[in-house]
Amino acid sequence: MGKSKVGERYSVSIGLVKAGNDSSKELVVYNDASLHAFEFIVPMNGLPAGRTKIVCDAGVVGNPSSGSYGKLFVDGLLSGGKVMELPIYVNSLVRNNISQEVVSLDLEFTLGHEKLQSVMESIALEGTSVDAVNKLFAAQEIEIIDDVSPAKGSTGVSDNMIWRFVAGTLPEHLLNVIVRSSLPGDLLYWVYDDSALTFRMGTFNVSKASKHKNFFMYTSDAVTTTNSATHNVKGTDTNIWYYSGYSPSDLNGETREARSPNLVIDSTASGSAKDSGTCSKDCWKAVIGSMGANEQFIESETYGPQKMVKPFPANTHKTYAIAPHVRQYMMAEYSKMVTLRIYNHPGPAVGSCVYFYAASPKLKNGDFLPDENYTAKYIVLGKKIMKAATVNTGLLGRERPANTSDLVTEITMVSNAGYDGAKSADYKQVTELASAITRALAKETKK
Repeated sequence: MGKSKVGERYSVSIGLVKAGNDSSKELVVYNDASLHAFEFIVPMNGLPAGRTKIVCDAGVVGNPSSGSYGKLFVDGLLSGGKVMELPIYVNSLVRNNISQEVVSLDLEFTLGHEKLQSVMESIALEGTSVDAVNKLFAAQEIEIIDDVSPAKGSTGVSDNMIWRFVAGTLPEHLLNVIVRSSLPGDLLYWVYDDSALTFRMGTFNVSKASKHKNFFMYTSDAVTTTNSATHNVKGTDTNIWYYSGYSPSDLNGETREARSPNLVIDSTASGSAKDSGTCSKDCWKAVIGSMGANEQFIESETYGPQKMVKPFPANTHKTYAIAPHVRQYMMAEYSKMVTLRIYNHPGPAVGSCVYFYAASPKLKNGDFLPDENYTAKYIVLGKKIMKAATVNTGLLGRERPANTSDLVTEITMVSNAGYDGAKSADYKQVTELASAITRALAKETKK
């Protein structure tokens, strides 16, 4: 088995049910050594899903089947030797006979159980979008941590109505709520928090205001042991995460249509008269302003195909019909995207705020100052946990060097800071936190 540089690592294994048995029967567990490939994607506003290739002795393959529930085990992260267990549903399974003695299983799975994936009974829920999310989870007897209600209170969510849901699964109903939600100047989301092993509801602004901070620090030696992959800095409420490189992207060009959409409002005025017309420039600016979004991101012209907006004020909240377009506009504000990798740890939860100290592009020339363009506060939009089990060595076959981590987490995060090219307030906050961390680490070293 490959190890990280100092030997400590976390690992994953999968438990599957034999064909013809139900999930209450004993599982056949395929350990870390048998998982030759592994990928687990944790998105925002969706269920995590993954795939793996299991290679094992033909005599112990256990004849597993798709369409059954199993478990994903994570060992080496919790204290006291505890193993994390996540329920999974096997979507597909393909067996290949490599030889008379060796069998491979190509597996695709989704996080979840019956209550998460079954079609719910029709239900009508009164309240805000935050209330609706809480009540949908409660209806399926599933726990969710609500970070929004304590932070926003009764005045921070302006979409009170009767939410009606017919013939759909919990994730499908949640998507309907999220898309139509209306939180002034903010974006609602739900995620599976793989660190807390439960679902969580939050908003971008609530995440940014969290007292607990995640700080991404550059180091050329980011591959560390599990215990060292993240370090809590005393006196700062901050966890440091180490990375060795990153890929920055500017999404302004891709999101122009979302910033200035080609909308037509089609409604009924008083007296049942038809009232319709385009909503661009001043109209769209007024809509954005009334819903608490930043007007500076609007383009000077209108772009994209014509889209119809039909309000139904008698049955919905006031901004229900326009809410999806405003949400797309606010997402377009987050035009800075960074992808990076951390090693031997799953990393911060999706939806978390990260203080990203971006390494300078002149780093190789001795410039250790931060990159002013990308040093900012980011929201983790999604992550992918991958097993980097081997590397290709050409004619010599495949091997995995001892100085690499077995499991790598690729994190995708976005920021709305510095849209106009100037240094944002985020830059100052990140660099000040960096200074506080440096002072705190110096005190720890002296002790």
